[in-house]
Amino acid sequence: MEYHVNISYFKARTTWELAYAAVEGYPEDSYCLISSYLTALKSLNLGSYIDYKVDKDRNFLYLFMAFRGSINGWRHCRLVISIDVTFLMSHFRGVLFIASTNDMANHIFPQGFGVSDSENNSSWH
Repeated sequence: MEYHVNISYFKARTTWELAYAAVEGYPEDSYCLISSYLTALKSLNLGSYIDYKVDKDRNFLYLFMAFRGSINGWRHCRLVISIDVTFLMSHFRGVLFIASTNDMANHIFPQGFGVSDSENNSSWH
């Protein structure tokens, strides 16, 4: 409107997505990098628990991370774990789940987190 150009929402959105992909890359390409990213993360965070699963076609299903600092910090926390899930509102959908507890000062202390394609028994396990 500022430049007196009249285009549809679809055309504007498509143009934005193409421009974003030209600068940042396509989101689908990021899934190919998960394996190498998690390998590097494991090697730099010894003692952390990091696991992910893919299906038979190598499509991402879910991942879970608990860093060494959170694992070691468990000794100084209350023995009640809270688990929460939120839906990811992106092109790929999915859920983000977080396990946390309270430390002795009653502050929230993250224990681990994960990303899954959906909220199901396999991803929780």
